[in-house]
Amino acid sequence: MLITIGIPNKIFLFAGIISAVYFGILFSNVLQHVDFVLIGVLIELCTIPMILIQFCMIGYILYLTFIKKLKPSIEVVIGFVIALAIASYVVYSFMVR
Repeated sequence: MLITIGIPNKIFLFAGIISAVYFGILFSNVLQHVDFVLIGVLIELCTIPMILIQFCMIGYILYLTFIKKLKPSIEVVIGFVIALAIASYVVYSFMVR
């Protein structure tokens, strides 16, 4: 059974794109030179939930694919690839530093 294109599938795609943009800005050190306290607070408040979203997306998509035996749509596959790339880079950056 194919996971139909709808709001939940677009949520996977948008969550992947938003977190990719967030981590792209974060890891490019663009915000490092901003000396404003509220920006730093927002960065700290958003980082851990974004990391958790990546791992939850990966787990949920794997659950739907392998346990529920549903065939994912292209939005879900793209969101999965983005989440997997970001999660692997985040884990790699924690291991190296």
